[in-house]
Amino acid sequence: MMTRIKNVLCFVVMSLMAYTVGAAAQIITFNNPAPWITQRNDSIIVKAQLDMSTFSSKKITLAVTKVENEKKVVLKEKTFKVKDVTQDFFVGRAGIGLIGGKDYLQIDWSVPKTTDKGSFAPIGIVNLAAAEKIDAVHVHKAGGEIAAVVAKEAHYTSLQDQQFALLWNDKQLVVAIKKSSAKDVIRFAFDGKNGKNAFLSYPDKIVDFVAEKDSLSAYDYERAYKDSITYTAKSWKNDIAKVTENDCVIITIPWSDLGLLPFDGRQFGFSVYIVSANQTVTAALPKQAKMFTPGTWGTIVLDK
Repeated sequence: MMTRIKNVLCFVVMSLMAYTVGAAAQIITFNNPAPWITQRNDSIIVKAQLDMSTFSSKKITLAVTKVENEKKVVLKEKTFKVKDVTQDFFVGRAGIGLIGGKDYLQIDWSVPKTTDKGSFAPIGIVNLAAAEKIDAVHVHKAGGEIAAVVAKEAHYTSLQDQQFALLWNDKQLVVAIKKSSAKDVIRFAFDGKNGKNAFLSYPDKIVDFVAEKDSLSAYDYERAYKDSITYTAKSWKNDIAKVTENDCVIITIPWSDLGLLPFDGRQFGFSVYIVSANQTVTAALPKQAKMFTPGTWGTIVLDK
């Protein structure tokens, strides 16, 4: 028993020593911006906590880099005097109203005359105040048997060579797609948070219908960052159903699958894409929507 106690004490002491060394090596802690954050304007203000004992020169250099199409451009660089243990540094304006998806901002820091340096990313910007106004898609609430309601009440929207309509009831969102000779995928994207974020996240749900194969798939995305942003599609357990009625395909998506509680006036993010066999987006609704940037999507409003 004594041996066991000694071993436990030894393990605890070693763990504390490891933590202390790691903590001492962390000379700067950045509180804002943080990776994956979506800023609402282009002012870059870095909030930091600093270990004053390590700053012999009492200076720090901060740089803002734009990474777009895998090309890097330094937008701003500035050296600041370190005055306090907590400090805000205004680097400047990025001059960008929107950046996200697979593009992002990176902030690099360094301490002059030392080897201390680092970076943090990705950071996005969606300036809603400056964004082009997008008319909301109003979806009619329908009662009765789904197929009959679709036949009588569906109002179709054309997107390239496909036509679709939306309806809703207390149980599900209904997507009706007109039969056609189209071979491309029609893709529906839903952001239940309606957060207008710069980066796609796993709560955002995607539903694909492949007209040529009459097949349906539903998935979300796992995202990662290491020198670049990657999104990996992952199937999600769902109760989405598809039936064919006369001249259209009817897809019913339970609200529980979208993580939403429906009610009159409810809003959530929404976009639609036509995607070719080589995964090229050939048309989108709204027109400027980008798949991996929910901040560019439109909005659904559930009407009575």
